[in-house]
Amino acid sequence: MEFKKGSFLLEMQLDDPTDVENNLLVFPYDKASKYFPSVPSRSSERNVEFSDHLKNRWNMKLSYSHIDREFALTDNWVDFLDRHRLDRKDVIYFSIPSRRLHDHHYLIEYARRAEIEPEATATYEHPICEAETMDLRQGEGNCLLFKLPLTKNDITSGKLVIPTKEAKDHFPGTEIPPEIENLGNLWFVDERNKRWQMKLMFDYRADAYLVTDESMKFVVEHGLKAMDVIELYEPVGSLDARHFLIDHVKSNTAPGEI
Repeated sequence: MEFKKGSFLLEMQLDDPTDVENNLLVFPYDKASKYFPSVPSRSSERNVEFSDHLKNRWNMKLSYSHIDREFALTDNWVDFLDRHRLDRKDVIYFSIPSRRLHDHHYLIEYARRAEIEPEATATYEHPICEAETMDLRQGEGNCLLFKLPLTKNDITSGKLVIPTKEAKDHFPGTEIPPEIENLGNLWFVDERNKRWQMKLMFDYRADAYLVTDESMKFVVEHGLKAMDVIELYEPVGSLDARHFLIDHVKSNTAPGEI
């Protein structure tokens, strides 16, 4: 298949002890077959290359077992884990770079368990909580991450421009730009308990982070306009770095005053 450049592919949590104890990361065929290089009907092995956010390049072997119907990354896999001090329950993200060196070149990044399961380590610090400002329908323990005042450009373009600091502080996958355009999906739940799937992008031409896809549907359904404010929260007890709560505050500005 032909890859769309700059696209997020898949994520793998290091669940199996062999993922971190052996020089091996196993992918079920059904999960990885549409992303990795095609394989013949028998067992095979290919050379693949990964770039991390430190601009290190890692040459590994991608093997395929026809009997087990699974892929496995070997050669330098343990070196990658050791270099970044990764352990069980950490999550690995694979993407296609916007400037790809060759057909078997990928980007690799990670989220530590502490970022996904905050209570897993006592050294992890939560963002400053402003739960008292949160609508009680969304829970008293939720923490305000940031507020996003809407602009005319947000409304007309259908893309929400996220300040760089806020994106890097709160959204996963922001260590790699500008090498990657599509940073994967984010999921939001509003006060009506409706779920919204949005896409986090990096526009390297504008040097800006964008949230697209259902972001404009959210704006339209809630009747938002320029000067209204979107608020993003971290749910209490969240175990997934890509899930958030979303709320909004209407401004008193009449149309045409901005």
